[in-house]
Amino acid sequence: MIPSSLRTDGGIRGGTQSMVKKLESKNGTAILFGSLRFVFYFLTIFVTYDYLARLLRVDAANVFREGYFVEWLQYSLIMATVVLYFFGAWRWENRRPLFLVLGMFAMIASIREWDYWWDRQLPFWGWQLPASICLFVLIMIGWRYRKVLPEQICDLIRSAPFGFLWSGFLAVVVLAQLVGHAELLKLVMGSDFKKGYKQIIEESLELFGYYLIWFGTLEALLAARLSSVEESARLDHRHPKSSATLKIADMNRLYDAS
Repeated sequence: MIPSSLRTDGGIRGGTQSMVKKLESKNGTAILFGSLRFVFYFLTIFVTYDYLARLLRVDAANVFREGYFVEWLQYSLIMATVVLYFFGAWRWENRRPLFLVLGMFAMIASIREWDYWWDRQLPFWGWQLPASICLFVLIMIGWRYRKVLPEQICDLIRSAPFGFLWSGFLAVVVLAQLVGHAELLKLVMGSDFKKGYKQIIEESLELFGYYLIWFGTLEALLAARLSSVEESARLDHRHPKSSATLKIADMNRLYDAS
């Protein structure tokens, strides 16, 4: 039965115009919020590397050494990523399997990044022992959610946050290791090569990659929140007592019926 408020052409046009205005307002808000996020990402990278350039003028020997500023910053970004993924797994049940898997990957990366500390604490296996435990937990999580995890991974690959995550992974695992390889730098620089160059190039690229992974994690959590809101809205539309605005498909049926 057609609602009385939508039986006339004026009522239909008024409802359509209201929906269009809400959609335009929503798009404008999304563009503004997205722009602010990317400005924040740019400023974060710019301020960090500007600060590093200033530190190099004062204490060049220690900035990129193990256990100093850059490594602590890298470790902080990894642990922030771990916390965000586990928070996402707790907050959004529909993305829990994916966020648990990504969080365990980040945990393994944090152990590998702090390998020299683990090697001193554990006489046998060193960092490989806690990393193996985390890998075992990761496999158990994958097995536990084996029915839903493949679909969630495919959804992640098709999403915008995956670009951040994949770029960060390539920067840390591939680019930093290849470009920061001592033998390659010796071939390029010849007699001008110094050991410190390797550390600066490798650690700088790794830091950049960890920033990208952190940005991708923030975007993934935002996408999960939007997905949860949209899913709740769809449930509201289906509820018989809901007063939510009619969907476009419902409006089309009303047009046809009128």
